[in-house]
Amino acid sequence: MILFGISVTIVLALAAILNKRSKKIFVAQCFWLWLLCGFNAGGIDYVQNEIIYYSFGKRMFSGITEWLANILIYFSHKINLEYWQYNAVVTLFAIVVLGYTIYKHSYAPCIAMSLFYIYPMFDCVIQKRYFLSMVFCILGLGFLIEKRKAAYLIALLFAIGFHFSAIIYLPIVLIDKFFEKYTKTYVSIILGLEVILLINMETNMETLKDIFVKIQSKIQLYLYIDSYSSMAVGIAYIVLQLIFLVLLIRIEKARTKYSLEKVDAENKFIIKLNLLFCVFLPLLFLNSTFLRYFRGLQFWNYVFLSNKIKGGVKKKTVSYYAIICFVICLLLSTILIMSKGQFGIEGYMQTVFEENKVLQLIFN
Repeated sequence: MILFGISVTIVLALAAILNKRSKKIFVAQCFWLWLLCGFNAGGIDYVQNEIIYYSFGKRMFSGITEWLANILIYFSHKINLEYWQYNAVVTLFAIVVLGYTIYKHSYAPCIAMSLFYIYPMFDCVIQKRYFLSMVFCILGLGFLIEKRKAAYLIALLFAIGFHFSAIIYLPIVLIDKFFEKYTKTYVSIILGLEVILLINMETNMETLKDIFVKIQSKIQLYLYIDSYSSMAVGIAYIVLQLIFLVLLIRIEKARTKYSLEKVDAENKFIIKLNLLFCVFLPLLFLNSTFLRYFRGLQFWNYVFLSNKIKGGVKKKTVSYYAIICFVICLLLSTILIMSKGQFGIEGYMQTVFEENKVLQLIFN
């Protein structure tokens, strides 16, 4: 079953190289992603999510955090949906939104989806609630590129409706104003403040607990150093993210004559987004949970790369080697994250491909 799942994933990813704009290949990629995410019945979060589902079904609204999930779960109970059925339905909707966003903004949507297969597809299968939230964050960033701030804030509200951590995307709404002139200064100041906070983490943690009493458990889960699974992952991903940023800037400077003004505007926004996300890098020293914030960013990096393929990328050019280097770094970071996870690479493969209701039905 694992061999079959890996084979299908690789075939669909490589098929994009043959026809990067094929609607049939793209639909097949989206369908496979839905089958893996929507019908997965395992992973370390599955039992907890199932408990939340049956708990939330008793009330329709319990506050601003995860409000949308509460409403959907409430009505799902009204029509007697089991948790795995609910997950299949909402995941289908999420993947339609994700596919729409890719197809709208990417010249080569199949390439963008293939890169998404590398990372963060496996984590999206396991962390179901955050995947739903991430999709709306991604959709919102697309609105922000189009200067539709009201639509961005609405999309962000929907994202918070699935997972409160999406609130961290709120300051991005200022990216085209404040950050246009002060991006480097802002990033430098925030990084400096975070380093100071991290040096005195134990003392600052007590202050944070007094301020955020109602969400004390979440603060402890995310910020206590002892909860971090692997410091190596944090350090490695910081280095890799900085490499990503350098490569994207280098590719943009070496852009070909085939680039369009609209595409260039998107690319500049994506580079500014990467600069802004530098402020979250020190948090990776604390807990691997913070890796999730970079998933939405990586999505737009994939859009960036797929748009650079427009008109072709000549071999033996800076852009060509930079794109190859980006993909290699992406593969290395994915292998590192999976190998240092709680159950390792084998555990990821078993969770994604063996603990799937559809694949179990086919092979059993």
